[in-house]
Amino acid sequence: MFNLHIGLPGIFPDLFQSIENMSFSEQTSWIVPADSWKTQLRSAVNGKVKMSDFFQFGLNEIVEKISNEADCGTVTASQHAMLGSQTDCFQKDRILAQAARRIKRVSTIFKTVPTTFHITLVSQSDYLQATTNSIDDAYEIFATKNIPSWTDLISCIRAAAPKQQIIVWDFQEPDKVALMFLAYMLNVQDERQPPQSG
Repeated sequence: MFNLHIGLPGIFPDLFQSIENMSFSEQTSWIVPADSWKTQLRSAVNGKVKMSDFFQFGLNEIVEKISNEADCGTVTASQHAMLGSQTDCFQKDRILAQAARRIKRVSTIFKTVPTTFHITLVSQSDYLQATTNSIDDAYEIFATKNIPSWTDLISCIRAAAPKQQIIVWDFQEPDKVALMFLAYMLNVQDERQPPQSG
């Protein structure tokens, strides 16, 4: 199995960095290093490299390793900004189009790997406030008249990856959910139940 954390951007962005080299259980084969994803996969996922060119010489090293490791355990990767930036999330035409394209590309690259997409959310009003507080000029956000809802975004992801499982995590109270999220992503024992998937 391949557990891929896809966002939202800025919600616990460094959650996995400190544990990339730790061993958790026999069922957890590998945590994909962020640098490996950046150098070997990001350009293809973001559309800067054509898929035909990406597959021209067969599977690259990281795709092959993820595929092999996922056959016998759980592979975990965290790419909190995979769908776009924080300001992108308030531009309906931008975020929905980007999300659809990037999710489809990931599904194509890992078409033989059972993949679960994990998305972490907080309330949209809180996310808007945190985003405007973190940038110098919030005009681009407030000038937008067509802001997508989180429901729009989830529906877009489901449409782009109809055969993959999608799990939505409510991070409104991170102290209550962060450990369960990590345990589920890493396939380690946790007595609490995960959220509903779709």
